Formats: sequence, C-alpha cells, structure tokens
Amino acid sequence: MEAVYEADVAPQLKPDSSHYLMTLAQTVALRPVAKAVAFAYRTVKLLTWVPAIAGGYKVCGFHTEASAYLESESLSAAKTLRDFLFIPSLAKQAFWELFPNKECSVESLAKKTPRDYLSVNHTKGLQPYLSRLHGCGNFEVFYPQGIEEFTARSDAALKTVMVPHFLKPGMMAINFGCPNVSTFITKKSDDGSVDTFQVDAKSLWRAPLTYHPTHGKIQSGLFFVPTNIPDEVLERIENAARAMEGAERITCVRGNCEVLKKAGFSIENVEIDSVTLPVGLLENFLFRKVFYTDSTGIKHKVHFDIVKTTQHSFEKYFELVDTAVVCTWLRHSRRNAETEESREARGKAAQMLIAQEEKRLSITPLHPKINDEDLGQRTITTSVPSFIGNLIARIWGHHTMYEVDLADKKGEMVEAFKELAKKGEPVRLKPFPQRHPNLGTKIKRDWLFSKTMIQFLRRHMMGRVDKIQLKTQDLFEHLKATGEARLNYVLLDDKVVFARAHPRDNSAETIADWALSKHALLAGRQEVYCSGEIWYNKERSRFLINNDSGTYIPSHERVQLVAELANKFFDMPRFGSIFEPAVDNTV
Repeated sequence: MEAVYEADVAPQLKPDSSHYLMTLAQTVALRPVAKAVAFAYRTVKLLTWVPAIAGGYKVCGFHTEASAYLESESLSAAKTLRDFLFIPSLAKQAFWELFPNKECSVESLAKKTPRDYLSVNHTKGLQPYLSRLHGCGNFEVFYPQGIEEFTARSDAALKTVMVPHFLKPGMMAINFGCPNVSTFITKKSDDGSVDTFQVDAKSLWRAPLTYHPTHGKIQSGLFFVPTNIPDEVLERIENAARAMEGAERITCVRGNCEVLKKAGFSIENVEIDSVTLPVGLLENFLFRKVFYTDSTGIKHKVHFDIVKTTQHSFEKYFELVDTAVVCTWLRHSRRNAETEESREARGKAAQMLIAQEEKRLSITPLHPKINDEDLGQRTITTSVPSFIGNLIARIWGHHTMYEVDLADKKGEMVEAFKELAKKGEPVRLKPFPQRHPNLGTKIKRDWLFSKTMIQFLRRHMMGRVDKIQLKTQDLFEHLKATGEARLNYVLLDDKVVFARAHPRDNSAETIADWALSKHALLAGRQEVYCSGEIWYNKERSRFLINNDSGTYIPSHERVQLVAELANKFFDMPRFGSIFEPAVDNTV
C-alpha cells in the first residue's frame, strides 16, 4: 500500500481498516496475557530482587544510585499496571476505528511557510513515531537553529525555551512540554518585543486554569503550529481561555482541549474535550484530521508544522513524557521540597543564558533562500513497518529506511561506472564477492542474509511506504540535521538507500543495528554501484563518505567517483557543502 504526502503537511494519513482489525485482535487476545505476565514479573522483582540491589547500593554508600534504581523499577511496574488497566480502552478505540465517520471540510486558506513564522534559520528532518493504536508513521519536523534549552526557575525537572527568539508575533501554537501541554499565542508588545500568552492548566484539580503572559518562556519540546488558520483564531483563543479561567480539571491536557473546543477546534471521530493525556493528544494530531470552524460556520482542515526544540527523538521524548505523567506526585513532592535559594540560583543562570542566546542570535544572519526550482524535487520513500513489523519493533526498536529517487540520473551513473570498469573494476558490485569465504561469511551469505530472509525482513520493515516530495535544498538540510550520526548507504541503478543505526557503544537495539549495518539488507541483495557510510561533518561543512562495507567491499576509487557524481548532480557548492571521501575510511 502506498500513500503520497506533500512536503509541507505534517499529519499522516491513517492506516486502513485491516490494520485496526489486527490491532483489535492483538489487543484482545495477546495483550492481556503479555501485560499480566509482565506485571507479575515486575511485582515479584520489586518485592525481591530490587530491594536487594538497592540495599547493596546503600551498604556501599551509593545512596543516590539506590534511590534512583528503586524509583526506576517502581515506575516501570506502575506503567505496566497502567497499560494493563488501559487494555479495554485501547480495544474500544481500535473497534471504533473500524467504522470511521468522514467529516467534510474545505482547504481554502493559504498555508504559511516556516520562513513566514520562524525568525531564525531552520533545518528540516523526518521523525518516525510508533503508536500502539495507529501503527507507525513518519513526520516532517522543523528544527530552529541556535535555540537552547535552559532549566526553569520553578522546577529543576522542566526545560524551557524563549519562544520570541524563534517564533514571530501573531502566531498560535500548541506546546507539548515534558510533561505539560499548553496552548499559547505570541503578541508584539508596545516596546516592539514579542511576548507569549499561555493557557496554564494544572493537573489533579490542584489549581485553577489561568491565562497569563509568560515573558517568552515556554516548556521545550514539540510545538504544533497551525499554518492555515485565519487571524481571528488569536482573539477566539483569548476569549475562550478567559471564559475558562478558574476551572479545575484532572489534567492540563483536558483544560487546554476545552479551550481549543470553545475556540472552534475539533478532531475527526474524537471529542476533543475528552482527551486527557499528552500522548493521546499527540497521536490525534499526528494520525487524525484536525478542523477549525470559523466564526461564519465554515469548517477548515488544519495543517500543522511541527517545530522541535528537544534533542530527543519523538519516541524517546514521549517515553520521558509518559514517565513524567506516571510520577506526577513524585515530581510535585520534589518541587515542594526545594528551597527558594535553589530557585533563585536557577533563575539567575537562566537569565544569563537567555541574554547570551539573544546576543548570539542578533548577530546571526538569516540564510538566503536558494532558488533550486531548476533542480526539481526528489521523491523520498520512507519505510513504515507492517503489523508484524510493529510487533518486532517493540523488541528491537524502530528503524527507518529512506530511499531517494535518482531515476533521472540513471544514464549518467551507468556511463560513469563504465569508465571506472575500464580500470579493471566491475560496473556493479555483487554481495559477498569473496572467492574463498570463511565460515562466518558463508553463514551470513547462505542463511542470515539469504534472499529469503532479506525478503522477509524487508517485507515487514517496509510493510507500507510513504512518499514525500522534497526539494534538493530540503534534502540536504535533512541530512545535516542528523548531526554526526552515520547513515549506511547503498547506491543502486535508480536510487540511493539510507538507514541510520545507533552507535554500537550506546545502542539498546543491538539486533536491528547489526542487521541494518548489513548493506545486503538495504539493497535487497541486489548488485550495487557503491556502499558504505555517510555523515555530515559540521566543522568542515562536508558530507563525508567511506567504503566501510564488508558485504560489497567497494574500492576507494569508487567512493571518490560517488562523491564527484553527487557534487555534479546536486550542484553542491550552491548549498555551502560538498561531498568528499573520508581521508580515513574508519573515521
């Protein structure tokens, strides 16, 4: 199954009914047993092994480590119990997804681009997210450059950013902090500065909802910015928030959703004011259509851009959010135990960091927009696992493969590698070319990475593909956004395939990293022009390529040719970076 998305649309299309039928069956038949066994195991562990380990830490004088270990195991048990108790709710949601109600809307409003609402340079990337209900999707994310997190004065566990440093006035956004959700708008003050006004709702009915200025400070995390809503929204948000002031709700999400509903927002097939938890609201925004009904009664489909200020991936970040929600009582008790002196110290440190960031941004020029229309667009195909692939991903983690279409360069690549063949090299490289392979290579060639096994893995890792059209400039900005992380690549006749694997020394998904490091899997065991690793070196402003591939064993001359072709095809100097071979292929 294939779905095509425009590059400036963040929300993903939902899976078809067969996915929800499988989810319902798995939730009813397998999940209760799995969670019951997991909770029983964690309970026994919590009553026996965990106290023993914590006691050992204390005897050795590691009191902080003992408390952290005991807290971590207790929270894991609590989350497992929560998941077990929420099984009926998950089954109910999966059942109703089999009978969706289609809502009619119009898309008559022009969409803002990131340059219209961001006041700093930005890069664009893709982030995968795996939902228990909706499966996996890949979403476009914008990263504002030069924006740093700093610790909040009120709570050492909260990270905040200065929104006026990157968001222009006259904008609205829904912020997913860790763990709080808030709706806010930006306004220009009389002195020309930008201020933020926030819907501040508290959890567990502990304080009334308020609407107030925050002097630019908002929790760091994800910002869902509506890009095609009329200006009247800002006033309607303010009116709805002031009408709700004094109300107390079970969670901050519930309070903010009620404000959004009063302001004219709704979610397809969901009562927006019934959403209670941050992860639930996030998944509704990612996988469902969101509407805005204007003051004349016309319903518009809302398009969101996702602006990300946290360094964590989607899945890691919302794992932290989920943990913070579960231990709400613990966070509050810690905050109440803090002294005023510690808060003052954090406040002074934050003010210093804010001033430094403001000064740094004031002397950082905006990048000129490069007109690359003559270079056209590239089709980026991203993998979305099948239902079985999603189950496997819960064991070995979620890993995404990207395919970049190069069909228009096919002829040039053939001619270039034919020239290389005149020097004695084959035009294309075969997998496992060793004439006398050792036992390990034979096992990989004939069993672990046989054609049958590779077909099985790819079928479920790429159960569905999403296609996104990106301009050349956006493509390389996405590669830059990966930082120093390495991507395995294989160059085929009409495309290049990438997969990002974690470093071996800090990966929790060892099996998947080992599998994806095998270029035979990325290439589907086809013959390739070249394979190895690619990464962006920020200090040198270079994309470095090596030939680290035991599957195909490309020569250094072949890597040199790939770098030359990439620079020629994409006119790389226009983007301030070029491809070049790594001096040391292991670096």
